[in-house]
Amino acid sequence: MFFSNDGGQHWSVGVGPSGINADYIRVGTLDAGKIRIADSSYVYFSWDKNGISAYRDPASINTDSRNANDAAIFNKFGLSIVNNGHIKLRAGYNYTG
Repeated sequence: MFFSNDGGQHWSVGVGPSGINADYIRVGTLDAGKIRIADSSYVYFSWDKNGISAYRDPASINTDSRNANDAAIFNKFGLSIVNNGHIKLRAGYNYTG
């Protein structure tokens, strides 16, 4: 799919075999149930209903951020640093760990 902004003088790929050209996406609200920044089979960052997570070591592509072993997680509880599956530091709301 090609798009033109000048009446057909020049054309740009909008949707092709390598993906969607984000320059042509216009939305009021983008609902992304789960965003993962990954490289092949490893996730480095995720953003889902459990919060925004940055993993210390790349996590398996199937990792749920609630089960992060080593990560920084920002969610409704505030900012948490998780080490070996345990919260080591939390700056946020009503932490009683």
